Amino acid sequence: MGIATISMQVGNMTGTFFYNTENGRFVEIVLSFQLAPNYFFQQKMFFDLNGALFETDVFVGNVLIEKDLFVNGRFSEAHLYSSNSNGSIASVTKRTAQGQTTEIDSYAYISDLLNSILKMDATGRAIEIDIYVNGQIFQAIAVSINPIATAGSGYYYVSILPLFGSTGPVITDVNQGGIGDCYFEAALAGLAYNNPSFIKSMIKDYGQGIYSVRFFNDGVVDWVTVDNQVGMYAANSPVSSWNAIVEKAYVSFRSEHLGGANNYDAINGGWDNGLRSLTGNTATYYYGFGGTSASKWIEYSKAVITALQVGEVVMYGSFQDTVGVNGLANLVSQHMLTVTGFNFATDKFILRNPWGTTFGAPSWNILFEESAMELYGTPGVNGNVGTTGGFIVNNSFGATSNVGQLTQALASLGGQSVATSSAWTGTPLVQPSVMAATSTPTLAVMH
Repeated sequence: MGIATISMQVGNMTGTFFYNTENGRFVEIVLSFQLAPNYFFQQKMFFDLNGALFETDVFVGNVLIEKDLFVNGRFSEAHLYSSNSNGSIASVTKRTAQGQTTEIDSYAYISDLLNSILKMDATGRAIEIDIYVNGQIFQAIAVSINPIATAGSGYYYVSILPLFGSTGPVITDVNQGGIGDCYFEAALAGLAYNNPSFIKSMIKDYGQGIYSVRFFNDGVVDWVTVDNQVGMYAANSPVSSWNAIVEKAYVSFRSEHLGGANNYDAINGGWDNGLRSLTGNTATYYYGFGGTSASKWIEYSKAVITALQVGEVVMYGSFQDTVGVNGLANLVSQHMLTVTGFNFATDKFILRNPWGTTFGAPSWNILFEESAMELYGTPGVNGNVGTTGGFIVNNSFGATSNVGQLTQALASLGGQSVATSSAWTGTPLVQPSVMAATSTPTLAVMH
């Protein structure tokens, strides 16, 4: 059960937004505003055992001025009892669109300042209420049913960790776990590294272990509400819960918008779809060896360095296996990595494996370096059989020239290694270091 009361300020009026959810459904929603001392406007919404809206009541002071009835969440009839004599309450209006969305402009006195939109699914179950103040989203509360736990996620447990550690969201909070969603975790790691305030902005903490997480569906904001029950073997951190919360919400987001199963395995495999869902931005792709000459790849690599310098999130999709000088794995085939910078002193890109530190002593380097030509890839070397991979660059500063979209299936990623590099000189953007590792997840293929 999730119960919360949230304070609001609209103009010179104070109010509260109360909601109660249980077992993936709304039970009650109450909007209340003080119009004058001891004089309140209040709107109450009531839901049946299936989560469908069946009644809304509107009060001014202690007087019921309107009662609206619904059948299976669809508007049925309205009963208007009175209006406010001083004219501050002119009307209460509602509109329906194919029976899918009911919008209520709460009252004319502040109709330009406050309204609420209640959204329903095809069965009539209320799934989200959005509160707007001054035309901007103030609060979005959605209900969702816990994704089905799988072998990769393990059973559910209640996380008692704080949402963020003492240093806030940082890249070391991102440890992939047993789900094959490296494309999503690598994007999260890049955001935590480049723009931790963005991570904070996309999660609303309502207390009592209830959170809403912001995603983008084709560029349109969509909030998903989840609780703090997370998969034992899913994304994790020893000091914070935000990575696990966001991953769980992404499972429900993907299920809602792609129509897939609401379980952790449904997010196995991807390319840039996780990054786009997190940021709402487009991405620029840079091919590896497939159809790209080595000289052109060097040009692309310089463009990637520029993107890193201005703080863009950059990922690299690998289709090859390489080993560091310490005998641990660097690149892993069919796996997405975060590119954190370029070291001009060594002439190499700095990459981070989103597997991070999980479940024991790792057999891979978490942070390592590879040159541009090592990332270019050659068929037959390091296990690469000729699949194109390359860089993915987030376009938060505006799309650059799109040099060609990767055409492999979303579950595919790629690259490979050649022992040459062109010389760049200058001061390192990020000094490389190998982070201490204490983990070993089951290696999720690609993914």
